[in-house]
Formats: sequence, C-alpha cells, structure tokens
Amino acid sequence: MPSIANLWDEPEATVASLLAGYRRREYTVSDVVAACRSRIEQLDRHGPTLNAMIRLADDLDAQVAAVERAAASSGEFAALHGVPVVVKDNINVAGLPTTGGCAALTESIPSVNAEVVARLKAAGAVILGKSSMSEFAWGTYDTQNSVIDGYTRNPYNVDYACGGSSGGSGVAVAAGYCVAALGTDTGCSVRAPASINGLVGLRPTHGLVSMKGVMPMNADWDTLGPMARSLEDLAVMFDVITGSGTTPGPYASALADASHRPARLGVLRQLADPADSDPRLVALLDQAVADFEAAGATVLDPLSTDVFEVAFDAFDWYLRFRFDLDAFLGEMGADSPLRSLADVLETNLVLERYLEPLQASLEWPHTPEQHPRLAEMHEIRDRYRDAFSGLLAQHNLDALVFPTFRFRPVLNGAMGDRPDSTQPPIGSNNYFASLTGFPALNVPMGYCEPGLPVGLQLLGAPGSEARLLQAAHGYERHTGHRRPPAL
Repeated sequence: MPSIANLWDEPEATVASLLAGYRRREYTVSDVVAACRSRIEQLDRHGPTLNAMIRLADDLDAQVAAVERAAASSGEFAALHGVPVVVKDNINVAGLPTTGGCAALTESIPSVNAEVVARLKAAGAVILGKSSMSEFAWGTYDTQNSVIDGYTRNPYNVDYACGGSSGGSGVAVAAGYCVAALGTDTGCSVRAPASINGLVGLRPTHGLVSMKGVMPMNADWDTLGPMARSLEDLAVMFDVITGSGTTPGPYASALADASHRPARLGVLRQLADPADSDPRLVALLDQAVADFEAAGATVLDPLSTDVFEVAFDAFDWYLRFRFDLDAFLGEMGADSPLRSLADVLETNLVLERYLEPLQASLEWPHTPEQHPRLAEMHEIRDRYRDAFSGLLAQHNLDALVFPTFRFRPVLNGAMGDRPDSTQPPIGSNNYFASLTGFPALNVPMGYCEPGLPVGLQLLGAPGSEARLLQAAHGYERHTGHRRPPAL
C-alpha cells in the first residue's frame, strides 16, 4: 500500500487522488481517517504543538461506517467520499460543542448540523473535528481562544502567527491533518489564514453560502468559505457547500474547462504602495504579475481609483455583534445553557484581550437598523461597490488583484502580549471584499523570510466565483508555489 501521508503533500487534486485510491482499493476510509488522527496526535499537542484543533469528533468510527454503507448501497462514490474535513468551531456539528473559541460555551452542544455540514456529510465527507479560532472570531493576524491554552502556531515557522480568525482551519489543511477545511470570513478570516499558511481560500459573494447554524459575528458581512491546498480541491468543496447536486459540480466543471478565455486582470497598486508596504511583498507582487502574464493572462498594471480616499471604520459594522450572537444563542434553545452575550460575559471566561470590543457591543444602545451612521455606512459601501464594478466593467476584467497583506506575518504575541511587543504593522487589504460583499480568492504568492507564505487576492464581481477560479488556475499551475511545511 502506498503511504497515505503522501497524499497530504501533493500540490493539487488531493480529493481526486484520494478517490482514485479508494476505487483501486489501495486503502479504506478507515485507513485514511486513522492516518489523519495519527498526524494530529503527532503534531497538535506534541512535537511542534501546532494547537490547531479544539476537539476531535467522538463518532469518527460511525461516520466511516456510514460513508462506506452509502457507497455500498448506491454503488457509487459521492463527491467527497471519505474525504477528511475540519470545521471551524463556530459552525454547528451535531453532538460537538460550538464554542466560538470561548470557554463559556463548552456546554453549548447543537443537536442539528449547520446546513453546510449536512451538505458535506451528504457528499461523503468525514468531519474530523472542530478547529481552533480566535475567540468569537475577533482576530486578524493570530488565533487565540479561551478553550485551549496558547496560540495556534504557523506550521511553516512555529514562532509566527497563523492568521485569524479561522487559523485552526488553515493550519489543519497546511499541516496535513485533513484535505480541506471550512472557515468563516467576516473581515478576513478565510483569506488571512489561507495567505499565511500557503493555501487557496475563498470568501464567496455575500449570501451565496448558507449561514444557517453558524455563529455570527456581523451578519452584514458574515460569509463561510473553504480552504484547501489546491484550486481543484477548493472547487469540489465549494460545489458541495453551495448545494450542487451534480458531480462534477459547476465550479469544478468551470475549473476543468480548458476552453475558457485567458484571464484579464487589473492590479490595484494603491494597495501595495511602497511607502506603506514591506518591499518583499511588493517584489512578490511584481513577480506575480510576470507569472500571470507568463501563464497567458492579460494584466493591466497599474490600475487606479480614487475610491480609496473614502475612509470607513469597519468597527461601525461590528457593533451589531451582540444582536446577532443573542439571536443565534436563542435559536439554540435547550442546546445552549447561555442565551446572550451578557450571559457569556458574566462567566468571566472571556480572554481579556477581547473584553473591550465585546463590552462595547454589549453597551451599544442601538439596534442594527437604528445605527445612527447607517445611511452614511451604506453610502460608503455603495461607492466602493460602484467603483469596483466600474473598473471591472470598463476594462472587461475578471478580477482586481492585490496582496492579501502588505506586510509579512507577525510573531505570535507580537500585538501586545510579548514583553518585546512593538505593535508591528499588519497592512490588511481584506476589508474591501467584506464591505462590498464581492467574492475574493486568496492564492499563494510565494514566501518571505523567514520561510513564511504570503498570498495574493483576486476580487471579482458578485457571482463570479467560477471565473475567479479559472483566472487563478493557470497562475497556480505555472508557479507551483504551494509546498508542504517541513514538520
């Protein structure tokens, strides 16, 4: 039998390779799940102590048996037959706590799967467990919560942060715990860990993927998306969670369609200004432009807009957190002993670093509909939507391109917990997709010292996910940037 572990190191199409091995009977679903559990045991609480998993599923043997029964009954393999998947711990999995990374909610145990989890299971996926996340998703650069001790660590250099808030999901995929993972993305939380862990990660068009059974952070911006090591795997996952009933689904089919026209891209150099960016990231962007062109794309560089002169405060949108969380906990009913943010804060189990924004949301006197700046917020949102839509349409572009971050990842604890903290710059370019609700795809752009991956973002028009995948595919194949961490 070939080593199952080799599958985790393949640069692309792990799902296809895994299914091919099942069909050839080189290994069973039980073998693959056992290999995943062994890898998690070796790396997560031991060895490099990556700290990516909050909890493994209790019913893995039962899941394996159900997958094998379904295949035997139908005579066919489902799209994700026996594919190991990790789920962020703000997404309901029946029988496992949904903590949102907060120790106050360890007894909050849903009896019903989130809709996306139900779709994954129906497609044959095995849910390995729940991944670590920044508490209540309040994180950009790192992942820390009150359920397990310490930071989730970057597998490429364990001294460094892994991105947030879906950092555990990103690390789980990068380190080979699973084939793919689900994260949520409000302000950056799929794209940040995808960038910092050398993965592809997709923030879909707002509203395209069901958020039923997902703990919210800001319903105006909340989305849910997949992370994987290749666009092929990402497309299969996206087909499943969007409810495609065909195999291959529309996104995997679009990616495999060799007849699509070459990509047309515009580079927003304003989001990589040398005066406010790490020169290493600017150099990687320069190389990415050359690589896209070598892969057959037409690139307009530079492309500019005056919309970035319009400032906005992202926290204005997050003030609604209490209302969204309270509604979610209320819908949990008897499955959750706590029913509100006020209940959570009364336990004194929240990390101190997140108390200020949580308290601000608790004390905010307005409903989301009564926000005193709501009209201004919507006007700014619409100006960004119009500006991006105008650029895409005027130049017949598939995507606007820019670095996901303008600076390299930070050390764990560098944002205030370390004695030598210097508050390094973050340079996130992620809020623009969040504000507009437009889809954005992170792809690996290369590495900066000390051996850390960084990502490139493609932002497209609403509903253009298939075209974003096509636009990035030639670049992925040409560069082959993704390589496994040396663990």
